[in-house]
Amino acid sequence: MSRVMDVLAQKELYSVGPDQTATEVAHRMAELHVGAILVMQAGELKGIFSERDFLVRVIVEHRDPNQTLVRDVMTCNVVTIDESATIEEAMESMRIHNCRHLPITRDSRVVGFLSMRDVMNSPIFLRLGRRMRGPEGTPVGKLRRVNISNIVAYNADSRYASIVAGVPQNNIEDVRLSDIRIVYRGGGKKELADVQLPERETNYPEPSMFGETPAYGFFIRHVEGIEFNNVTVRYLTEELRPPFLLEDVTFAKFNNVTGYRKFEVPMFVLRNVSDFNTRGCISVPDMHVDRIVKQNF
Repeated sequence: MSRVMDVLAQKELYSVGPDQTATEVAHRMAELHVGAILVMQAGELKGIFSERDFLVRVIVEHRDPNQTLVRDVMTCNVVTIDESATIEEAMESMRIHNCRHLPITRDSRVVGFLSMRDVMNSPIFLRLGRRMRGPEGTPVGKLRRVNISNIVAYNADSRYASIVAGVPQNNIEDVRLSDIRIVYRGGGKKELADVQLPERETNYPEPSMFGETPAYGFFIRHVEGIEFNNVTVRYLTEELRPPFLLEDVTFAKFNNVTGYRKFEVPMFVLRNVSDFNTRGCISVPDMHVDRIVKQNF
């Protein structure tokens, strides 16, 4: 299970002082491409200043941002979270306190800053596991007849593709994904494309449970019936993994699907796939294939 401390290694800690002006801090946030920043003084947390604070407490109240000090318009009484907490606990804390940012503490000292963007690490995640925590004899559940549409995601975590994954002998069934556009950060290495992910049937379901995925766009495994309509995946920086990887999948249909990729990288990596269909996909011919043990297109 991922913990808040796992985020610390991926992010630098930035802060401003309470006596800086709103204009100065807004410029600093723009330089860092962040929507909120910690306000610290002598190592002590004083508050958080966010884009919303600037809009509501400076612009709407007709304050002069060049004269207004951050101490007068920041959010005080900030909720924090210990680095040992799980990502799920962090998300629940954000929900309860209706906030999008949490300072991370270690022995009551601020050591990091968590945002909603950090914990939402896979745009789409469907998982049917086998945790078997119910009474003895309880069968594995079912996940079927899922429709997801009209999603736009930008700057998605490049480590984890969107994931649709059942377990052996217990497939996810009848999934339809329509009108979706996802832009990932990119940066995946070529060697990742050959990784065989563990099943981890009894693990807590979260996108990071398998490790970095061998496809950057969608990783699909143990699925019976999945259809893509008008779906585009692309990346911001060079990506050497394929857009789509299917493993142990029966009946897959791709209509008007675009996956950005380098010339030498395949669009689809297929392992043990039956009834595979494409129509109107960029750089891939229309096709129907009855059975594929292992092949790339």
